[in-house]
Amino acid sequence: MLVGDVQKVANEAFRACLKGTPIVVPGFLNLASTLAARTTPNWLVRRVTGLMGRSTL
Repeated sequence: MLVGDVQKVANEAFRACLKGTPIVVPGFLNLASTLAARTTPNWLVRRVTGLMGRSTL
């Protein structure tokens, strides 16, 4: 999972809230990973996510 600067993320979220945007993905790498997950088969996304979750425990 990618982590951004707290202040930048909070500012982008606040601006999106004022615009009435329900979902915002701050940062180019976060957006790219979100778009890649949409085009990747679900079985592969689940497997990679599971491996990432296990490595953080």
